[in-house]
Amino acid sequence: MDTTPPTLVVNGAFRPQRITGQQRYATEVANRLLESGAAVEVAPPVAMSGSALKTWAWVQSLSVRKTNLPLLSLTSRAPFLRTKHCVVVHDLFVLTNPEWFSRKYVATHAPLLRAHIKSAAVRFAVSPSTRDRVRDLFDLDSVVAPNAPGAQFFNDDELDHQVLEGRGLTPGSFLLTVGSIDPRKNYDRLLAAYASLPRQLQQEYRLVVVGGAAKAFAESDLRSFGKVTLTGYVDDATLATLYRSAKAVIFPSLDEGFGLPAVEGLASGARLVVSDIPVFRWICGLNASYFDPLNVESIASALVSAMTSTVPTNTEVENWREAARKFSWEQTAEIVRKGTQSLV
Repeated sequence: MDTTPPTLVVNGAFRPQRITGQQRYATEVANRLLESGAAVEVAPPVAMSGSALKTWAWVQSLSVRKTNLPLLSLTSRAPFLRTKHCVVVHDLFVLTNPEWFSRKYVATHAPLLRAHIKSAAVRFAVSPSTRDRVRDLFDLDSVVAPNAPGAQFFNDDELDHQVLEGRGLTPGSFLLTVGSIDPRKNYDRLLAAYASLPRQLQQEYRLVVVGGAAKAFAESDLRSFGKVTLTGYVDDATLATLYRSAKAVIFPSLDEGFGLPAVEGLASGARLVVSDIPVFRWICGLNASYFDPLNVESIASALVSAMTSTVPTNTEVENWREAARKFSWEQTAEIVRKGTQSLV
């Protein structure tokens, strides 16, 4: 990335939050813009980090903060209205599928998302699918600036067996799925498919779910999770070990704005078995197996194929990793920097 004087201000309201999808994107892109000198950052005082209300008030104060530089908001923590505002749209599900979220979340976040998109001077979308939905709903254009895998997922160091042993796992003995426990992730059908498999396969291959529940999402039925291993939130080093050790990585999502775990799985050299949805086709192409996420039998058949598959060849692993290399945080940060230049 070219070294330039600061040409935009990064909204750092995401800094106090736990690193998940949007926060990962914001952290990686913001850090590269700051390191290059292309941006400066404003962030809420540390004393506010424990109060969502105070942080929200600080975010809204950005609407009237005086600066001639564009403001870049990388997550949904963004001011309601702001001139020269550049926003990143991660998905539109709170608008298109409100049933996936709590009523409180929809009531507060749907109007904000509409305002952000309509008033933004520049919009970035994390995938062509998200870009197309913005266009369909608002008749507005966006620049595609995708997510990317971190360097740690390309790591070929020796596996951390303590990560596995502490969870009663061994390499190749489990199927892995990664994502927050919410209706969009389609775990109910995944669990039904897994439960329909021959008992021998269930005993040989456990189902491991990485991710936690959030208040933002509608209530998910967790009663069926007794037959699987729930890890909750894990750090990147642990996640990388789980990707590399899994027999296959399963993503049954009904929809995704991007689907960061898919590209992380590819980078880790994992066999992917995913929903046949446009964004996964864009990310994975021929480097994954697909199933109908609405059909339990289709999911079950895909699970059996994954369980009975042979160990990936070196060529297969390299092809999967090459597909992941199409996405890089450096490239995305540069797309964002260039996309804001018309406002300077």
